[in-house]
Amino acid sequence: MLDWDRFRVVRFDANELISITTAKDEFSYDRAQRWMLEHEIFSIQVVVLYLMTVFMLKQFMNNREAFKLEGAIKSWNLIIATLSGICAAGMTAEFFTTLFGRGINASLCSSTDTFFHGSTGYFLWCYHIIRLFEFTDTLFIILRKQPLLFIHWFHHALTLYVSWFCYARPSPLSRYGIYLNALIHTVMYTYYFLRASKIRLPLFVAKAITSAQIVQFVFAFWSIIQPSIMKFGLGMPCELDTQTLLASGFMDVCYLYLFVQFYLNKYNETKKQPKKCECLRTLEFIDLNPCPRTIFKVPARLANHYSLKFENLGSGSYGTVLKFKSKTQPDIAIKRFVKVFNSLDCARNALRELNLLNNTKHANVVKILGAYTIENSTGELEFIALIHFVLAVKCFRYHITAYCGQNLRRVIEKARDGKDGGSRYSMKQVKSMMSDLLRACKYLNSAGIIHRDVKPENMCIDDNWKLTLLDFGFARVIDRNNQMTEERGTHPYMSIEMIQEWRGVYDEKVDVWSIGAILCELLTGETFFTAENVKHPLDAAIQKLGPVPNSVLDQISDRTVCIHFKKHSERAERINFSDYLNDNVLTWLQDSIRENEKDLHDFIDYALQFEPALRMSVDFALAHGLLVEVRDYPGEVVYEGSIPEEEPLPDGDEGMEECKRRIRREINAAPRFLDAANDNRLV
Repeated sequence: MLDWDRFRVVRFDANELISITTAKDEFSYDRAQRWMLEHEIFSIQVVVLYLMTVFMLKQFMNNREAFKLEGAIKSWNLIIATLSGICAAGMTAEFFTTLFGRGINASLCSSTDTFFHGSTGYFLWCYHIIRLFEFTDTLFIILRKQPLLFIHWFHHALTLYVSWFCYARPSPLSRYGIYLNALIHTVMYTYYFLRASKIRLPLFVAKAITSAQIVQFVFAFWSIIQPSIMKFGLGMPCELDTQTLLASGFMDVCYLYLFVQFYLNKYNETKKQPKKCECLRTLEFIDLNPCPRTIFKVPARLANHYSLKFENLGSGSYGTVLKFKSKTQPDIAIKRFVKVFNSLDCARNALRELNLLNNTKHANVVKILGAYTIENSTGELEFIALIHFVLAVKCFRYHITAYCGQNLRRVIEKARDGKDGGSRYSMKQVKSMMSDLLRACKYLNSAGIIHRDVKPENMCIDDNWKLTLLDFGFARVIDRNNQMTEERGTHPYMSIEMIQEWRGVYDEKVDVWSIGAILCELLTGETFFTAENVKHPLDAAIQKLGPVPNSVLDQISDRTVCIHFKKHSERAERINFSDYLNDNVLTWLQDSIRENEKDLHDFIDYALQFEPALRMSVDFALAHGLLVEVRDYPGEVVYEGSIPEEEPLPDGDEGMEECKRRIRREINAAPRFLDAANDNRLV
């Protein structure tokens, strides 16, 4: 019967632990075994405390800004990699001597004397003690607000208890799992250290490490099955502890399943390709002419459900968007992108957008309904299309999305000018739109994505004033360990980290700056940072926000630009946002501005900070007093899992061909809006 009284008392003999660990030349397994047996309850207590800390800390961090911790993470990974490497090196000689000198059977059944004792036993002991400190990995993930996977915390919790439990019940079969695990930990934490040091490694390295972990569990499971057959099936003598056998078997089966699932979910390129790509050979097309010299191809089957009397939602350098209506189906939009394959950068943006749309699902993020391509007679990709409930497509690519309403730019202009039946929005509706936008950003950030081009043109507002975030051509998976310095975005909404001359890293706070500028625009009807008659796009921001701090100037690589900002900052003073809003607010919002003056001033002030460290986070913004009355806690969902890492493309023609291959793969992965097998059903 379980003695619960033992769990109420924490017993930890630190002096004995230190004594055993510091006596390398006089290491005694008997002392180490006795210490482990006496601390079995302690290992359970640690696991329970770990799990409680994990979930309480996650709740604590919900409305707080993520910590950076780059230096600490780099040091930590280097320490664990070094310690694991030392332990692996200390076990290597005994492992191969036993395997090749005494044979496989001995390595599995009759060699506890060499593995658990002497110098090898000392390094084995140290490796088990290191397990206690590996929980720090989880703390770094939570404090940095990175996605915490089940496999991560489950693996750490189970490994500590089972490894300590089995160490106290020596069995030779532990040799394979522990030695291979020490080797893999050395490589894995070295990889983490290199990434933390901003050294970008090819994707195949991460794949190889995960594959090695799976192979490790296969070997570990074999090292359990083989001696079991030898002892229980063939009646051969074998130093096999039944409790160790069951505990190790349970752990290895769990890990083998979880790591195989992790690998398939993260790296398997065919998991979303159940059907053939919708291309010229499987679809017939109808040519539409929304504007001069523009041919817009749509599948002929579209006419079975939708009127071909389209509405042109807009055309520009990006392409053309058409809206199609149906009496029985929701409205859709098809977006035709232009010049996708004119350059590798354009093709990469198209690939990135397809990948992100295929991997995201949120009420305030545009939903892709399908995609199709058009190929020329030689089989070259010519057109690509995406289907949203009205939103998408790129020349040489189309996508179809749900219709999400008018873009926010039109909504603001119609309300301001009182034209075309434009509706005047209330302060509560402004707050609701900001809350929707922040929820979308929180979801994307939890998946490791920053949008990088948040602006009114990339948002749609429906008849119920629900906001949907669109256009992921500039979006990118965050890599906190590498610089992301290419200039992206639209100047009036672009923070200082996004300029080409920025030499530091940037993160999701670049989108918070854009949100602050958009809030000002919603309240005044005018673009907040107008870039007319200025030498640099950020001059308009300096005019309103005052001098650029020296800590920010230090991150600018171009001395000429730095001098220009310094000179421009000499005459600049930060405006009072309350005064600015009172002087420029849209007439029907004047009373609301006075009622919310303090919260508005505070929100905008925190959003529009040159120094990223002083700028508020998305979680902070969602919890701000300005949005309390419209906050939707159930709507603040986060992404489960992680977006697959983008493997670098080769340069030149090889890179373009590889990009086209990946685009075809992503189109295959898109939902089947028009199902060729059932012409009368929308899927």
